[in-house]
Amino acid sequence: MHGTYVGDGRVLISPIWRGKLYAPSDDISLTPDLLIDGCFDIAFTNFVMKAIDKSMVTVDIGANIGYTTVLLGKYSKKTYGYEAGEKNFRFLMQNIHMNYLGNTQIFNKAVSSKEGKITFYEPERFRGSGGTNPAMAKSFLTLAPFDNLASYSVDTISIDEHLAHEEVIDFIKMDIEGGEYQAFLGMANKIEQGKIKAISYELNPSCLGDDFEPLKELMKFYQDKKGSRFFTMDGEGQVHQDTINNLFSREHVDQLLVSFV
Repeated sequence: MHGTYVGDGRVLISPIWRGKLYAPSDDISLTPDLLIDGCFDIAFTNFVMKAIDKSMVTVDIGANIGYTTVLLGKYSKKTYGYEAGEKNFRFLMQNIHMNYLGNTQIFNKAVSSKEGKITFYEPERFRGSGGTNPAMAKSFLTLAPFDNLASYSVDTISIDEHLAHEEVIDFIKMDIEGGEYQAFLGMANKIEQGKIKAISYELNPSCLGDDFEPLKELMKFYQDKKGSRFFTMDGEGQVHQDTINNLFSREHVDQLLVSFV
């Protein structure tokens, strides 16, 4: 086991990469894996430890309790983390402070196409499944009818505007349960200007809903017109090039990596 209950609804986790994390004891999405294995998504974890270094600026969109934010913060020069969910953000804030990550800034906001307001859907037990896409909410209620789904308004930002001061963003990880297309629209200028080098995101058609085909067309545009390359990750964190048609024909892709350089 890689953790122990410490009271106040918290489990203290010792990840395989030697950080420290508080996790909600009643969560049944991330916490069980963190307790048993000391990690979540071993392929992506290995990728970060091999590909990210102290010269890089990194971004975690959909930070949850901060597993990836803390990991990126330990390996990067500078890290930004975004988490819209109120409950998860409280854990995220504690985890950043507990790991003394002075190079990491976090924001209780959703990343989308523009600044404004949007409805956030927050599961009670599956804490890793919250998002802003109504298709996600519909899919979640079908798959987990025993859980409760709260909804409330949250602030949104775009990466183009919120990180306009960053000349280069080396790597973005995005896991926002169907909000990926809107987030891509909000960083289109930086991508066009060559200021974002690579993005890794979860491809989940059931959560994307009506945004699935537009996202596919956007990725085809980057592939055909911009020469972008697309990869998957194996368990060792090694990347393997693939095509958009193949990737978007799958039921689910844990981490789809797109390189813009």
